[in-house]
Formats: sequence, structure tokens, C-alpha cells
Amino acid sequence: PNRKISSTAFGRQLFQHNHSAFSSSQGSTEDLFRDSIDSCDVDITEKVSYLEKKVTELENDSLANGDLKSKLKQSNTQLVHRVHELEEQLKDQESRAERTLEEETHRHRETYCKMERDKNTDIELLTNRVQQMEEENGEMKLNVCKLKSQTEKLDQVGGHK
Repeated sequence: PNRKISSTAFGRQLFQHNHSAFSSSQGSTEDLFRDSIDSCDVDITEKVSYLEKKVTELENDSLANGDLKSKLKQSNTQLVHRVHELEEQLKDQESRAERTLEEETHRHRETYCKMERDKNTDIELLTNRVQQMEEENGEMKLNVCKLKSQTEKLDQVGGHK
């Protein structure tokens, strides 16, 4: 009824309709022609069937490719989000590491400064102690000299008696 037909099939229908009156007198020629048309019709039918099959295959491939493309886009989107998430985590960790390094550096600097102050205090105390001992040593030397002198005087006084 309202389906599309090929030009060959349309031509065959016209031929059959217009030439049905000639069938009695030209039977063998018409049979030969009809056989030729039927042969072409079978060949065309096979080609149409093959093309329909190919179109179906292409449509299925197209759908499969569309599904694959959609899945790949979705996967790519997820991966992009994951990359951004990991980049943020990396930035956070780098910031934490930098803060920790600064805190540790500050703590070590304070410890070093305290040790330097303690060392300087110890040096000052020891220097004062050395100076005090040198003074005491000097006084003792003087006392030894005085005592020697007194001993000599006593020996001289004792020796004259």
C-alpha cells in the first residue's frame, strides 16, 4: 500500500499492468521478460536484505559506541573529580608539612638559643671562678712568701740564742 518500492519494482508493476493484454499473443517473450524481472527482483531482494542487515549492524554498533562514549565520558568526569580531590589533598598535606617544618625549625632555634645562653652563663661562671681562684692563688703565694720570711726570721732568732 503506502510503502516505498524500488524503481525496478515500480517499473515491473507498470509493465505487468500495461502489458497484461499482450499475454496471450506474446507469452514466451513475456515469460522470458518476467523471468528476467523475477531474477532481478530476487537479486534486489537479497541486496535489500543484506543492506537492511548491514544497517541494523551499523545501528547496533552506533548504539554500542554511544554507550561506550557515554561510559567513557562518565568515567573521565569521575577521574577529573578524583584528580581535583587528590590535588586538594596534596596541597593540604604540603601546607601541613610546611607548617610542621616551620614549627620544628622555630622549636629547634629556641632550643639552640637556650643552649647558647646556658653555655655563655656557664662560661661566665667558670671565668669568674678561674679569676677568683687566681686571686686566691696569688694571695696564697703572698702568704707562703710571708710565712717563709717569718720562718726564716724565726730560724735566725732561734739560731742566735
